[in-house]
Amino acid sequence: MSEITVTIPEVSLSSDASFINYHVQIHSTQTGKSTLILKRYTDFELLRQELETFYSEKIPLEFPGKTYFWTSSTDEYLAEERRLVFERFLQGLLKSKDSKWRKTLIFREFLNLPPGTFTNTPTNSTQEKMKQVWDLTKTKEPITDLNQWISVVKETKNILNESKSMVGKSHSESKKKLVIGNSRIECLSLGLAQQKIRLTGHEMQRREDLLDSLKREVTIIQQLQSSSSSSSSVTDGSQTQMGMSRPDNGKSQLFKGRVLGAPQETSRTLNLDDQQLLQLQRNDFKKQDEELQQLGKVIARQKELGIAINEELKLQNELLDELDGEVDRTNSKLHYASKRAEKFT
Repeated sequence: MSEITVTIPEVSLSSDASFINYHVQIHSTQTGKSTLILKRYTDFELLRQELETFYSEKIPLEFPGKTYFWTSSTDEYLAEERRLVFERFLQGLLKSKDSKWRKTLIFREFLNLPPGTFTNTPTNSTQEKMKQVWDLTKTKEPITDLNQWISVVKETKNILNESKSMVGKSHSESKKKLVIGNSRIECLSLGLAQQKIRLTGHEMQRREDLLDSLKREVTIIQQLQSSSSSSSSVTDGSQTQMGMSRPDNGKSQLFKGRVLGAPQETSRTLNLDDQQLLQLQRNDFKKQDEELQQLGKVIARQKELGIAINEELKLQNELLDELDGEVDRTNSKLHYASKRAEKFT
């Protein structure tokens, strides 16, 4: 079992002086390495809430409560008191006879600890597999934070681009990246479903469009991978039939019986070998991506114009409502004036 010690030697004020950072020092006696992470009160509170929710029971350790008249950022005594309590809280979780608290992914992620930290030391291959599984399962939770959601979309886009670039180079790596990308998309979809009550119609539509774009990218990559696999199979079969090398004068015979599915092969692809065909497909996909990007810009511009027109109409409606009110008030004044005038006549 890895020996981990945790201390909080000091605290510091945030750059905007709005909260206190607690300097959590983590030391591994197994590796001899030490790391420092900064946590604030809300981070500790979230850790406690998630652990207690996960196991449906209270953690039997002291935890500092919230104060409504003092803040640790202005009260040095309160900051020091919380530092000591937080340090005992983390050490209590580490040394507790009930190991379930420290073996959760929640606690490991709080301290940035790798998989297998609180289990018997695994072999290198097992540890690598555990890390891969951990990396994949880390993103299985719905992404509900609005800012983090956008960041994950950008990260997923980069992962899918890497997967696409590896199709012709390393099929296994491309597949692996695609699996990670699909996992992120699933988390984004789950998170978006939970964000509906917090998002306006315009923002919700924008996020749905981003998600649809990622899904279309996955479809394109799957088609490329399928095409690459088919090309590899054709190449291997041809080399088996013709030996280690094939003469150039037999090229027409080699591709004469190539099977591409139900559609008939056109003159555009008839004289291309497998690599040229794959490159042609990549160029076509790239051209389609560029056209889609241009179309997306046009649609985005139209959308902006539509939103601007909608805002202008809202303003005009408000002005008309105000005008109606003024007319009603004026009619009331005229009616009152007419009644007064009747008394004099």
